[in-house]
Amino acid sequence: MNYIHIMQILLLGLLVLLILIGQIYKIITYKMSESFDMINKQKHQNEYHAKSIRYYNSLGDKAFQNTISEMEKNETVDNFVRLDSNNVLVETFHGSSRKDTVDKVETCRSLTTCEQLDEQPSCGYCATTNKFDFDDGSGISPNVCPVSEEMAVYGENYNTVTGSSHAPDKKRGNQWAKTKYDCLKVKRQNTCDKIKTCSGMLKGTEAGDMCGWCPSDSKAKVKTDGKKALLKYDGSGDKELNSKISSDKCPDLGMSDPFDASAKPLFSELTQAGTCSVCEQPTGDPSQAKGSTGSHSRECLQSLWEAAYIDTSGVYNVTCTTDFDDSKTADAGHWLNARGPYYMIASNMRNNLKRPIADFMKKHDELNAIGDNHWKIKGGKYRRKFEIDNAKSGEASVDKLWKKCFGTNSKSPVKMDN
Repeated sequence: MNYIHIMQILLLGLLVLLILIGQIYKIITYKMSESFDMINKQKHQNEYHAKSIRYYNSLGDKAFQNTISEMEKNETVDNFVRLDSNNVLVETFHGSSRKDTVDKVETCRSLTTCEQLDEQPSCGYCATTNKFDFDDGSGISPNVCPVSEEMAVYGENYNTVTGSSHAPDKKRGNQWAKTKYDCLKVKRQNTCDKIKTCSGMLKGTEAGDMCGWCPSDSKAKVKTDGKKALLKYDGSGDKELNSKISSDKCPDLGMSDPFDASAKPLFSELTQAGTCSVCEQPTGDPSQAKGSTGSHSRECLQSLWEAAYIDTSGVYNVTCTTDFDDSKTADAGHWLNARGPYYMIASNMRNNLKRPIADFMKKHDELNAIGDNHWKIKGGKYRRKFEIDNAKSGEASVDKLWKKCFGTNSKSPVKMDN
């Protein structure tokens, strides 16, 4: 073997050795880099974990603390909370999720109006805390937004006419709003829930413009705009059907008076600010002046007694001129002991006292017009010469009702509107 061949073999061996050394170096460098990456990864994981725990802690739900404690005890390098690409909380790690989540949280907490929610689907509003916050869709945010304890939700049977309770039997509940509609709804409801008396709706104030008083349960409700005040959030319509916030009810609103032949409603709208009935005025006596229950004050009962009744023709107006508790003309004990909504007492007075009188007045004029022999002239006018029983009760005569209402017998001259 000559010298040239020996040199070629040596050079080839050296090249192989250099390649081998290079590969070994590359492997060592990669392993070292991987080790550093693991250390760095753990550092980032621990930082993210600490911040995420502090965030959920800051939401303030005591019931959630047990869950947080378990998370802190059981967290490992590869097992902690993050958001995946579908905004669902999972137990793993992704380097970019922390920044994405922090950005979204900051965005949500910077919101100031309900209108902004429709542009930020990852955000929500908690009416209990009056704060906007991040909602990842996992259900955590609503769970840490305390529910309303206000008793404001009714069961299916909720009217006084059928004898069912007119008081709400469930709490208002959920206060977490994800849309502009629900956000405005829950804010307005809470404003009205704070009003505890009808006179508390001051005309010209935000609450006075926003709320109407429901006489059947003595609670303020969010009303519609315009001249006639109806329930704004009554559960009807597409937006209400999709709402996550409980709707409002006002028992007996628009319900026909079951004792009224004309089928007029007991009341057709909410009471607006500045028009509260004297039956809703506070008296200082906790057993009085709550319109939905009673007992009712003397001023309330007198106002109902004096309220005009106009018959279906619109011609005959019966307005009692006596006091309701005049022992000579009225059964004071019956009215003083009356309970239930004052509009039901008013209905009772109309249908058992004023309507029979109006019916008599109408019949009187009809018979006079044809000169019926059941009537005779007295003082130049036709007057009734016999008593007509009250068809409602079957007991009291028109004369007796007349005396209760006007303080005099129906055969005597009485000034009437007709």
